[in-house]
Amino acid sequence: MSMCAWTARARGGVFRTALLALRRYKATAASIQPKDGGVKPFSALPGPRGLPIIGTLFHSMRNASRLHESIQERHETYGPIFREKLGILDAVFLTDVDAVESLLRQDGKYPSRMQVDIWHEYRNNSGLRKGLLLNEGEAWHALRRVVDRHMLKTKTVESYAGDLNMIVTEFLNRLNRILPSDRQIPNPDEELFNWSLESISRIVYEKKLGCLLDEKSKDAQDFINSAHEIFETSRQLAFLPPSVSKVMMPKLYKQHMTAWDTSYRVAKAVIDETIERIKHKAETGEGDVGFITHFLRENMDLKDLYVNVWELMAAAVDTTSYTTLMILSEISRCPRAQDAIYEEITRVVPPGEQPTADHLKEMHYIKAVIKETLRLYPTVCGISRIMQNDIVLMNYSIPKGTKIWMDPYTIGRLGCYYDDPDTFLPERWLRATRTTKTNPFAWLPFGFGVRSCVGRRVAELEMQLLVSQFVRKFRLEAISKEPVPMKFDLLLLPKDPVRIRLTERDSL
Repeated sequence: MSMCAWTARARGGVFRTALLALRRYKATAASIQPKDGGVKPFSALPGPRGLPIIGTLFHSMRNASRLHESIQERHETYGPIFREKLGILDAVFLTDVDAVESLLRQDGKYPSRMQVDIWHEYRNNSGLRKGLLLNEGEAWHALRRVVDRHMLKTKTVESYAGDLNMIVTEFLNRLNRILPSDRQIPNPDEELFNWSLESISRIVYEKKLGCLLDEKSKDAQDFINSAHEIFETSRQLAFLPPSVSKVMMPKLYKQHMTAWDTSYRVAKAVIDETIERIKHKAETGEGDVGFITHFLRENMDLKDLYVNVWELMAAAVDTTSYTTLMILSEISRCPRAQDAIYEEITRVVPPGEQPTADHLKEMHYIKAVIKETLRLYPTVCGISRIMQNDIVLMNYSIPKGTKIWMDPYTIGRLGCYYDDPDTFLPERWLRATRTTKTNPFAWLPFGFGVRSCVGRRVAELEMQLLVSQFVRKFRLEAISKEPVPMKFDLLLLPKDPVRIRLTERDSL
């Protein structure tokens, strides 16, 4: 490299570093400047006070399945910042986008976020290590660096498009086989779980689990069932200390722990099989076997490998499948959007070909559909941080150790950030048709910064390929035109079955 080139690159690096420092300084300065005459104490934060020690625990447990709506109602009552103690969850809830940006811009090297105590209870009881999902500090950062080098590398993720297209084809063929005479998808949520688990398994293990076969393997079904049970029981156990829930709700506590056991058993068996296959390929000089090969090459400890691959596998099933279900639900009720997707894929992708990563770069409307769905239905509807220093936020003194819940569900439905916020309008995300520019911190379904979702690029690729091919093959019709009510099981998911009728486009 020439001295001039080196100097230019160095100056660029210094400039980027200085720019980042300036942004963080502005964010910090913005957060600590009083807006109107003095900083108010933490105790002055508005919000329901509830009972001593337990706060609004009873209200929270009664309304646990609609926590997303409850928080939205609190914001309507108390404003963009309030404090509430929901049993062991004592947090400040935030929906002011400028304050959210100010807070997140201050993330240090090891951002700390709220944890689900009952999940830690299982790890402590089982003796298993904590992976990216539950780790904090330097241990988390070391693991995240290894995982990021593979999962967030664009070319690596794009290379999976061919394998994922094969899974989509199998999925659509299965739908054709199982559709009844009325052409209504039976159990679309379960079918999408099968697709999602098969997809992530193909990427992580380069192996099919057989989720899309007519006779699905027992292990695959056990893994899906356990993932559901973990989230459903977590919602009911999240507001109490594990030591209390173990006594007060022993059956539910045991069900939760058993679900973790089942999930890990299935994952470990597949990981063990994959490691043996890697060893065999190494001996014969054959190629890679996906993520696990990468982790082994990075000298990841075997105990860390087990829990991190297991978490990737578990986290990918419900999150991706529920988001995809809501995409299909929305476009089935919006013929205009469905027609735009169909026009886009038939224009970009030649007949008889499957969409590639290069094709997807030209398919802007389908990306807008995904963004709009995640605005209305963020699968993870809370972004959290635990304050590592004393700060001032929206004129309130916030002490170190305070838990902050930033609420994408409520933010995504506020008229001050989105025109006509309750309407499904993918066009709001297209340069050619948007009327206002959205603050990027008003759309954070994948989180932000170094704590953002590690599987985002894989999930987006999976959804883009499935939805585009789905619409090219079928026309979707909603049985009901009413919006789908949602419930909170730590994840946001449909409360009632989503009912969609399919018609093959070749028969139209």
